[in-house]
Amino acid sequence: MAKTKQKENAPTWAQEFSSRYLSGIAHTFLLHGNVQDYVAAIAGQTLKNYLLSSFSERDIVVYWHRASGFYFPNNAMKKRFTEAVGLAAASPARSGGSALTAGMNAMAGAGGDPLTSVEQTKPLVALSLLNKLLHIHTKPDSTPMRVAVIIDYAETIAPMSEAPSTEDRTVMVMLDEWGRDARIADLEHIVVMIASDLHDIHERLRRSGARWEQIEIPFPGFEERCAFIQSFLRPEPAENAEEDEQNSQVQLAEGVTPEDIARLTTGLRYIDLEDIVLRATYQQQPISYQLVKARKDEIVASEFEEVLQIGENTFGFESLGGMSEIKDDLLENVVRPMRQGDYRIAPQGLLLIGPAGTGKTRLTRALAKEAGVTFVELQPNKIFSKWVGDTERRLERALTAIKAMVPCIVFIDEIDQAVGRGDSGDNGVSNRVFKRLMEIMSDTAWRGKILWVAASNRPDLLDAALLRPGRFDKKVPILAPDEHERASILQVITQQAFPSVKHLPSEQQYQELADQMIDYTGAEIESVVGKATQLYARSGATWTILKALQEAFDRIIPSTQDIDRMTRLALLHCNDLDLVPAHLRELARAVRKPARNEEEEQEMLSPQGRRSRRDL
Repeated sequence: MAKTKQKENAPTWAQEFSSRYLSGIAHTFLLHGNVQDYVAAIAGQTLKNYLLSSFSERDIVVYWHRASGFYFPNNAMKKRFTEAVGLAAASPARSGGSALTAGMNAMAGAGGDPLTSVEQTKPLVALSLLNKLLHIHTKPDSTPMRVAVIIDYAETIAPMSEAPSTEDRTVMVMLDEWGRDARIADLEHIVVMIASDLHDIHERLRRSGARWEQIEIPFPGFEERCAFIQSFLRPEPAENAEEDEQNSQVQLAEGVTPEDIARLTTGLRYIDLEDIVLRATYQQQPISYQLVKARKDEIVASEFEEVLQIGENTFGFESLGGMSEIKDDLLENVVRPMRQGDYRIAPQGLLLIGPAGTGKTRLTRALAKEAGVTFVELQPNKIFSKWVGDTERRLERALTAIKAMVPCIVFIDEIDQAVGRGDSGDNGVSNRVFKRLMEIMSDTAWRGKILWVAASNRPDLLDAALLRPGRFDKKVPILAPDEHERASILQVITQQAFPSVKHLPSEQQYQELADQMIDYTGAEIESVVGKATQLYARSGATWTILKALQEAFDRIIPSTQDIDRMTRLALLHCNDLDLVPAHLRELARAVRKPARNEEEEQEMLSPQGRRSRRDL
């Protein structure tokens, strides 16, 4: 990473870092993202150690953060530093205190560590010394001296604050000048700041004019996680028990492969994988699906505070009744491109619209299973915080994690309530969140890798910016099923609810019962089956399943409101008639034309043409 050295097999971000420095693009860098993780899939290799090793050929490498002050890889570099900044020759005594204190300080500077004479944990003091170091041209023997400065926890010295202190302002000016200082570049010095969240750094340093080059350290990908897991695994049982006992590595549970674990741990870091291995070792058990999932859920909950929820894909389209047109279209235009990597034809996003309870969330989960990608639910309402800057930080952390999980499907439920421009009462926070989400949703670099799927039963309330092509390319109507789809849904749910019962209703019996469920949504059919399981158990399994279903239908009253209105809204906003059930396509054309009279409007609002129990 220095101009005289570039590590072989360096991570992609390190290669990018090196190329930007070698080309003269920048000499000051801001590393952000996954900075607390191990580097290059080597357990125990921190970013600090990696950078110190990468810059080891330089004359002085100094690492600093405000908790512990300066750190040097060796005493020779420390000596060169103290000589260069003038601490070795005459160490200034600390101001204030008694004569005895001043004398002890002077003695410490003269015979011990010169750095003890300065308040090296104070940012202004430390950066003043570093500023002096960065402007030294040569060593005492007049040969050029090259320096590398690493500043960790940069957000603590250049925070995103609306009311910075006088010291913060001075530090900000100094850092700002370093980025544009041609003398530092000419001397081939290099400065690196490290921060977990880029948006915690003051915006002045994030502007392109500041010349602080931003390098994001990503989460490990699938291949990297797989290789890291394999490095921990015990190959085969040892020939003797003593040798096997000395080997502290673990094995995978039967039927589990490193690829399976790598797939399950999408979005986790190397240190998280190591944590799972250590727990398995401590508990003296192989690494199983259950262990990985339980620990992953804990990590995600602690890291993202319910902003993100990662679902487990347990069922596909075979578990969904009806929706034949939609499933066929999704298989062709979403599943195949995402599986085959043909991202150019994949949609940027899907907007699922229709009455509540029609299976929009379930369809999205099944789609993730069919495409073989991770299902992630983003809850924007959990992002907002009362603390200044915390909302933007939470959003960026969530987006960073989403990028680490590619390929994935990101689901936003009830988007009409969750995402909007807001008003002036929150100082523009809602507007900034909305704008950032619009940016990432329309970023074509992620087409086919991140599929945004949103659900709404009120598309008329959505901002026009959300509805335009390039964000939600497909507006998919998810409507109340017709009589044939209701029979299919009823059969699928009943088979799932009674897996051990042999004598289930026939297809004709399912159809006869479904014919009575006019305007029932999938959720309401599921509630009928749920009631049937209770009644069947209450009868001591003496009833037939058909009788239990009929009794449950007689007792459960549908509760979904405004089915007709929401159906009309969904058809009005749908942009592809191939996604509309055949029996509703004429209605979809009609809703785009104004009704001539009230009677025609009422007729248009009733797609089934029959009166349902909901109206009684």
